[in-house]
Amino acid sequence: MEKRRELERQRFEPVATASADAGAGEQSEKRASARVFLKTRGRLLLADGQELPCLLHDVSLGGAYVSVHGANLGVGARVSLSFAIGRSYEIGARILRVDASHRPHPGIGLEWITADEDTLHRLAMEIARIMVNRRRQQGRY
Repeated sequence: MEKRRELERQRFEPVATASADAGAGEQSEKRASARVFLKTRGRLLLADGQELPCLLHDVSLGGAYVSVHGANLGVGARVSLSFAIGRSYEIGARILRVDASHRPHPGIGLEWITADEDTLHRLAMEIARIMVNRRRQQGRY
């Protein structure tokens, strides 16, 4: 139970983030949890059984941003995202936004809806591992 409380505290504690390619003077956005930018292939599973390849651009404890082609997806639709970062995940999600004109990566913003405590804990550990490794590579640790 204590682990769950800590995950919830971290998940809903606002974190200021900015994209890696943010320009000078560009404001960071307030997010419920830290996200990590990456480029990982995944599969988007639609309610009708279709499986579409996608590219995962960022992931957090709250959701993910992916680009996917060949689907007419709308806000509110329920999907599952299958991907691997360290371990394999398949998490149910709801589409929060569709960014057809988003540059440089048109895609969809997802919010996790079926992630249980264990899945969130494993995902949090992978996100932390990636962030620590990146900081080490940049000489910050």
